[in-house]
Amino acid sequence: MDRVKEDFLSLRKSYEHIPNGQTISVSMGELTRMFFCTPRNAKLLIAKMQANEWLTFVPGRGRGNFSQLTFSLDFNTAFLSEVKVLISEGKMENLSDLANTYDKTGVMKNAIVSLIQSHFGYHFEKKEDVQFECLRFPIFRSITTLDPAYAFFEFDSHIISQVFNTLVHFDAETNCFQPMLAHDWECTEDGLVWTFHIYKGIRFHDGRALTAQDIKHSFERLKSSPHRWLASSINEIEIITSTAVQFKMKTKNHLFLKYLSLPQMSILPYSDNESMSPLPIGTGPFRIAQFNKQKIYLEVNDHYFRPRPHFDRIEIIRLNQYWQPVDFQLEKIFFNHDEGIPYRNDHWEEMDLISEGCLVLTFNFRKKSIASTIHFRKSMSILIDRIRLVQELGGPRVSAADGFTRKHPPHPIHRTDDSKRPMRVEQLLLLSGYKGEQIIVTTFERHAQDANWIQAEAKMHGIDLEIRIVDLADLQMEETILETDCILYEAVFPFGEVSKFQDFLYENSFLRLHLDQSDLVFIEKKIDQLIIEPDKDIRENLVREIEKHMHDQCLVLFLVHKKIAATHHPSLRGVHLKRNGWIDFKELWIHPQKSF
Repeated sequence: MDRVKEDFLSLRKSYEHIPNGQTISVSMGELTRMFFCTPRNAKLLIAKMQANEWLTFVPGRGRGNFSQLTFSLDFNTAFLSEVKVLISEGKMENLSDLANTYDKTGVMKNAIVSLIQSHFGYHFEKKEDVQFECLRFPIFRSITTLDPAYAFFEFDSHIISQVFNTLVHFDAETNCFQPMLAHDWECTEDGLVWTFHIYKGIRFHDGRALTAQDIKHSFERLKSSPHRWLASSINEIEIITSTAVQFKMKTKNHLFLKYLSLPQMSILPYSDNESMSPLPIGTGPFRIAQFNKQKIYLEVNDHYFRPRPHFDRIEIIRLNQYWQPVDFQLEKIFFNHDEGIPYRNDHWEEMDLISEGCLVLTFNFRKKSIASTIHFRKSMSILIDRIRLVQELGGPRVSAADGFTRKHPPHPIHRTDDSKRPMRVEQLLLLSGYKGEQIIVTTFERHAQDANWIQAEAKMHGIDLEIRIVDLADLQMEETILETDCILYEAVFPFGEVSKFQDFLYENSFLRLHLDQSDLVFIEKKIDQLIIEPDKDIRENLVREIEKHMHDQCLVLFLVHKKIAATHHPSLRGVHLKRNGWIDFKELWIHPQKSF
């Protein structure tokens, strides 16, 4: 917002009780104090406001004489006009600042919410007899990175999969690998040499042709990233031709193809400049038109080598939780990913799936606080009654957890008898040496309700938990991870068996940075065995051994399994929840015969 608009809102707010057309007397001293400027600049500001026809101003003649001020624009109209500008530009953070400054009591909240919701949903316009279609929807989390080599959170990875492509695609439904950038591949009998053949004619969003050099560059780049574990078994990458690349392995890796299908293994264009472009370039179905911490706009890649997406533009805008209304008119939204307050409408289609993973509480062994002692960890495990947590909070929580993934069929969870719980917790706290120290638990808004429930339970046993709600981006910083005692987050495993151990290997993950070095060595040895093991059942057993070690030692607390839900208008088709809880934007389309 420019200075003139800002000062007019301040001025009109001060005289909000004065109707349009009524003349009042003001002194230049009042205006300079209100605008925090010199008399000369105050006169310039008033002149610009008058030029915009927001007011009329007749200056007083001579020293000490009052000027005459008449407003032509009331505060509410001026305020909502600026609200519309910020919404249209996707500047929702600025909108929150505007509301906090000029609407402290929340009187205008419903009017603002109405404008916000009308901005979202399906929008189209005709351009030379061609219908341009756009879908806008809100999210309540930040996008922390679009660099595949640094992606950790699921939504980041999902957006990356819409912008970039990998060499191969793993279909979780059929358990088969499918061609993506590579149309064919082969491996030597000893499993130490892999050769991939790339489609000709694939181009990046900037028009550059994809070559084997780009493949080599992308993998070499991974070796110096937090995801270096993905390239650790590669000894050498050799360019055979412009459309053929060969990987020579240090050791056999039976999960190499699954590695290659991860979003973190997406292919970027080769560049002499090591830093990524502000708007990353891929070969995927959408290109990035705009991106900042408040929004991301995706535009269709008309030269995509596979079927073109139906929507021309996808606009994803971050909303502050403050703007989540209880009574949202869903007819204007079209798609809702159930992140915060769930939206429900009897006429909408709804789908859900149980998340592949669970809510966990980590303990920071690096901090060497009382929270990392075995007896304190066990006391926390006992005082948190997972079954009651699910029953009392409900919502997306579907069952108590005793491991990362939900067992099929579900089996009974060990539960301490309620009558014995207080005494057992007290005994463990005594052994831990806990003397009322404050324990910091850091989490995200999505898990605030769980954190507050745990805090209340701990308080009944004399444990002082401080809950810190932070942005996703804050927990990408190592210092933030290491200064907290515990982190409450949802470990999600959308890519099968590889997902189940990647949190132990990604260098900036909460789990890895909080674990004791001896436990990390034990887990890494198991993973090393797992990677070279050809038998899937044996690999699953190794994963269970890791999980059992974590469970028995209370290295983390497995809490609850949650479901993910999405609701959408019946006219929106192609909506299928992926295992990461998001939808594939390129499959979405609007059925014209369904009423909006």
